[in-house]
Amino acid sequence: MASVRALDRGLLARARAEQVATLYTQWGRTTMSMVLGGLILVAVMWRVAPHLELAVWFAAILANQAWRCALARRYRSAGPGGGARERWGYAWSLGSTLAGTLWGVAGVLWFTPEDPGHQALLIVCLFGVILGGLTLTTVFKPSFYGFVLPALLPPIARVALEGDEVHIFIAAVLLVVLAFALRFGHVLNDQLTQSLAIRYENVDLIDELQAQTAAADQARAVAEAADRGKTQFLAAASHDLRQPLHAMGLFAATLSAKVQDRDVRNLVTSINASVEPLTPSAA
Repeated sequence: MASVRALDRGLLARARAEQVATLYTQWGRTTMSMVLGGLILVAVMWRVAPHLELAVWFAAILANQAWRCALARRYRSAGPGGGARERWGYAWSLGSTLAGTLWGVAGVLWFTPEDPGHQALLIVCLFGVILGGLTLTTVFKPSFYGFVLPALLPPIARVALEGDEVHIFIAAVLLVVLAFALRFGHVLNDQLTQSLAIRYENVDLIDELQAQTAAADQARAVAEAADRGKTQFLAAASHDLRQPLHAMGLFAATLSAKVQDRDVRNLVTSINASVEPLTPSAA
């Protein structure tokens, strides 16, 4: 399969427009994922984090998703074409970046150095939400990177700031997981882009083939009509010529019977011999 850079620009633009449309069609799944993940995190951290902070954070999650819901409705109302969809894609990516930032803030704000158990639960919640959202964000790279990087880099840095050997090792492992997630999302997006571009290329080829077939059918119909016209013309001309030729043959036969001059009779005989093959009786 060819690389994304090798694709035709027109096909690539159409593929990316389709990817943006996919973002907006799955906004309901995105909202469900964010809300459910937020509820789980609030429940996990309820005993160790200030309740007001948890409430404000979850309200921010809901507000961001409400804004994205309004954006999705505006998108459906606008029904933008392929060229205009990229701007809508970046608008959606802004919401993804805000969501990722909120999760990254949670990973730093509620990191509990004195409670390793809740540290582990917090990290599991963060990576669970991020990895679960890969299939929802990888369709558009700005949305993917805008969500993953601000969500995971701050918590990883916070873990590393503990400075001890265990936390540095954990941070290194988390960086490796992040690198794999980024690579996976990048490759998945490229494969999706290539598949969409190839699909549009096949559609264009089918349309071109259909157009050529239609043109060939039209040319054949014109040729058949011309052939029928020629046949009808020849039939009409043959019909119109047979009657005078037949009459000429009769006149020549009558004249041959009446003339006495030998030279004139020979001339009439020659005329009759020339006309006779063209008359219906000769056919």
